[in-house]
Amino acid sequence: MARSLSGFSKTERTLALLAIFEKGGWLRAPELRTRLAVNLNVEESSLKDSLYADLTWLVDQGRIEVRYFWPNGEVIDEYDSSKHRGAQSEWRSKEKAKSFQKKGSSNGDTSRWSISDALKSVVDVRETFNASLLKRNQIGIAVFSISGLQVFLSNAEDRPWTLLVSRRNRHHDDSLLAARTRKANGPRFIHLSLPIADLSSTQLNGDRLAHASLSLLAEPGLAEITDHGSKNGTAFMRLKDDSTLTELAAIFQQVGQTSEKTQDHPLETLKMKSASAWTLLPPNQPQRLKLPALIRLGMENYALLF
Repeated sequence: MARSLSGFSKTERTLALLAIFEKGGWLRAPELRTRLAVNLNVEESSLKDSLYADLTWLVDQGRIEVRYFWPNGEVIDEYDSSKHRGAQSEWRSKEKAKSFQKKGSSNGDTSRWSISDALKSVVDVRETFNASLLKRNQIGIAVFSISGLQVFLSNAEDRPWTLLVSRRNRHHDDSLLAARTRKANGPRFIHLSLPIADLSSTQLNGDRLAHASLSLLAEPGLAEITDHGSKNGTAFMRLKDDSTLTELAAIFQQVGQTSEKTQDHPLETLKMKSASAWTLLPPNQPQRLKLPALIRLGMENYALLF
């Protein structure tokens, strides 16, 4: 028999909520209500009023954080209740969020990336890859070429977001590029620039924002890729089964362990295994794919979307 909510103090309710948040990730009110009702053995309907009050109190105490978004998944950077009517909300533990803080942007000679403000506390950037990253509660894009490896990772609840890949151009205006990208793709994006000749660069005075854009969509398990009129094209490969994904993960893991381009370099291994399996994208025509998927950018640059 379900217990009465009146038998629980505010402290007991909030401690039960914090225990739910310990698992990490963004959670919305319906899921929180269901989990809390199970943990306390009370009727869900009895939590209707107290849940929001307890969540607000935990936010004020700095124990959890809240974000607001539109029904289409677009996050609202500066929420105003008087202006953003119809917005939805979700919450997560501040302590758990610390493990997904971004590094900033690289400043070496090999590559450069910049992350929009909307993703600064969401996307983690790494330069190593292993199969343990392929978890159900994580999504990401791993990009590798002869110049190295970059892995962009977030909680599954933090989709959608877009990675734009292009040849490094030291002369473009970062603020202008960010403004144009925000207008075209929304506020949730990352720019990755690589010193690779077969990639196409950004044309701020033209129509090309990048060689290609790779988007992890709001719909679970779906991605969208677009070639922006690049010179050497963008292609994709649908992965047939988990064994193929595991094999690719092992190849990605080797990147960084081999510094010189030889016949045994992971890139050469991947090219031999997949030479006949690519589908070339027509320019400026978005293609939706089921995850996981493998993308070829130009001639020998690859991205694993998972």
